Amino acid sequence: MARRVKDKQMVRLIRRVETGGRTGDDFAGERSVQTPAPTNQPGEERRGATLGPQISGVPVTTSRKLKVAPQSLRRLQGRIRALCRQARGWRLDRLIETLRPIIRGWIAYFQLSEVKVAFVRLDEWLRRRLRCILWRQWKRPLTRQRRLMALGLDPDRAHRSAYNGRGPWWNAGASHMNQAIPLAWLRRRGLMSFLDQYQRLKRTS
Repeated sequence: MARRVKDKQMVRLIRRVETGGRTGDDFAGERSVQTPAPTNQPGEERRGATLGPQISGVPVTTSRKLKVAPQSLRRLQGRIRALCRQARGWRLDRLIETLRPIIRGWIAYFQLSEVKVAFVRLDEWLRRRLRCILWRQWKRPLTRQRRLMALGLDPDRAHRSAYNGRGPWWNAGASHMNQAIPLAWLRRRGLMSFLDQYQRLKRTS
């Protein structure tokens, strides 16, 4: 029992040192804690041991990758969903402008993350969400056909896509909407990328 209590105290101390005081609710990751065996002669350092935090005079080596916790991602997505529901009657430029400070502040808080896959997936999810809003705003199949043609799709494909009978979220992830509303089109309207903002902060830090 005493050994388990001591091990828990050791893990908590290492976690505080590595995260700079951040809480486990915001970051998640894998860690390994190793305590080298004591040497026969007191005061002699074990060859190959990694210098770092010491607990009860025993050096500890740690390995951990910080990543954004799943619950933090879900909270952000819930906030963006609520904003998108509120913004169904807005122009897309206005919604993108409203999203910019949210993205900037969220990335500034999680810039210590060492795993960037969460930011890649957030970018993909947000772009699909914006395309879904446009598809809903176009409402009627004939309007959708005309909009797709105006955005560069050939008439036959625009007609088949507009009358496919599938829902907005499916169409937002389909190839015809990705071709009509590419990343460059969204960036010209001011859309900020989670990954680009994260990498910019990493370069300047």
